[in-house]
Amino acid sequence: LVMATDTEGGAEVAMTDFCIEEGARVVLHEYAPWMGYHLDGSSDMEGLIDDTSVNDGIVHVNPAGNLATSMKLYKRLVPSGQATDIEIEVPNIGATFVGASLLWLDTSVDLSLVLNGPGGVSVPVDTSAFGAQIEFVPGVTLYSFRTDSSRGTARADFYLVRDQSNGVNVPAGSYTLAVSDPSAPGGAELQLFAYVQDEVSGWGLGAHFPLFSSEEHLIGYPGTADHGMPIAAFTGHDWDGAVPGQRASYSGRGYRIDGEKIMWISGPDNPIVPNHWESRPLSYIVYGGTSGASPHVAGASALILQQDPSLDGDGVKNKLKEGATADEFTGEVPNNDFGWGKVNAYRSIFGVDAPGGTAPTIQVGEVEVPVGESTIAIEVADADEPASGLIVDVDRDYDGQFDETLAAAELPVSYDEIGSHHVLKLRVKDSTGRTSQALAFVTVVEAPEPEPEPDNSFYPAGGGFDCAATPTGKGRHGVVLAALIALAASAARRRRTG
Repeated sequence: LVMATDTEGGAEVAMTDFCIEEGARVVLHEYAPWMGYHLDGSSDMEGLIDDTSVNDGIVHVNPAGNLATSMKLYKRLVPSGQATDIEIEVPNIGATFVGASLLWLDTSVDLSLVLNGPGGVSVPVDTSAFGAQIEFVPGVTLYSFRTDSSRGTARADFYLVRDQSNGVNVPAGSYTLAVSDPSAPGGAELQLFAYVQDEVSGWGLGAHFPLFSSEEHLIGYPGTADHGMPIAAFTGHDWDGAVPGQRASYSGRGYRIDGEKIMWISGPDNPIVPNHWESRPLSYIVYGGTSGASPHVAGASALILQQDPSLDGDGVKNKLKEGATADEFTGEVPNNDFGWGKVNAYRSIFGVDAPGGTAPTIQVGEVEVPVGESTIAIEVADADEPASGLIVDVDRDYDGQFDETLAAAELPVSYDEIGSHHVLKLRVKDSTGRTSQALAFVTVVEAPEPEPEPDNSFYPAGGGFDCAATPTGKGRHGVVLAALIALAASAARRRRTG
């Protein structure tokens, strides 16, 4: 398992190369930006995905993104030579950055743009290749430029950025991007796309298009590669009133701007994940979004490659397609919401559905143990089979490797340092291969003082025996027994002589 993280941006090609050079066969791209890209499969990153998928047997898994319902995509077909106003609404959210990308599928057309903002401000947007920076309002600068892709997509980007020295935010309110097409009337209609972003709202409703917003092209970069694997999300659990199995309301959907149907498959969006941070003693998180759905597909891809390492990226994609599940939520597949359906790793590998049943459960939690050797009780259960048949594995170092199988649902531990804390991960598996996991957070405390041995001396009324003596050789219990025998014999003599 190789992880690469870019804190500055723009290093995704180098990170992907690094992972592949380290031997990764499945690359999970945990990012899906939408603004500042041509989104037509032409970028260096998308080219790397396509090349390594076909030639090097690498599977690339790409979250589609979570843009649905955010109104951050504009789409409109405009008659040739017609001027068009694109309205952009920026709510009062304290944004210091607002940007937009305008795309059209004809690089021979040179659109002219003017950005009109709140308070009557109007500034031309430079769409030359080198671009320009102009004061939009005092304290806020407008940056703009144009780039054309090798696949014939023109893109004009503009950014409103606060001057960090004065603390002025990007003005909230209504904006209009005035678009003028110099083409002669009567020609082919021009398809316009635009994406907007701010640094505050993320995937949610922030800067947006109040008119002509669309959900037809919400697959983020680099899922728009020819041989990538865009992943949608469906609801796994019923929290917050959601219906398990239905498409997640925010899940990216649609197809590429050039018309290619590229959405591939969907995964569950909100699994419970045992996790641990140094600042938190014990944590379980809901890992949501298409970022939470995509690791399921990455794991399924790895299992498919384990079964048949000769497959290339497209071969794994086809296995996932063949095993995907369609149901009343997906409707007829393929479609732009679920791709070929819901990921089904078992059926993709074995060609049949997994045996029926439910996953087992396991609970441990936070426990205290005395210094030295002790045993921690583990609660395991399964609705389909006896708990005694479940297999429990432990990762004592919390390093991702389950290195020991327990003999029973008890965890033997041994610690020497009082006050130390230890995090262990446990996994329970049933006979069908279904698993669940839990964390144990162990605190080592001082061993309790041994309790004094109870005093079991027997003292007859009116006097007694010297319990230090052990005439029977059996200790204190022997003395007590001798006393009882003597009393019984005396009583018997009295009954015989009375």
